[in-house]
Amino acid sequence: MIDKNLCPQPLDGKAVLLIEQAIYSSPTRKIILTVNNSTYQISLEGNWFKFSELNKKNNVKKSFIFKTLSEIYNNFIHNTNWAIPVETT
Repeated sequence: MIDKNLCPQPLDGKAVLLIEQAIYSSPTRKIILTVNNSTYQISLEGNWFKFSELNKKNNVKKSFIFKTLSEIYNNFIHNTNWAIPVETT
């Protein structure tokens, strides 16, 4: 089961660190992020971060490569509601 509760505040620098830690601790080096009812995947590709927009079937629609998570934050996520869906048991 997936819990998709939105965070009550916009993404900030502290949350960027949380996302980075989630990626590094993930065995697949990728996480799913929900931003304004859209689904994205952030993955680690070598030393770069790949930010992919997913369609309803969770297939990649389009992708962008960034050097840092801060670039993703500045380009896509600043001042939006967001959530990292977490699997619950």
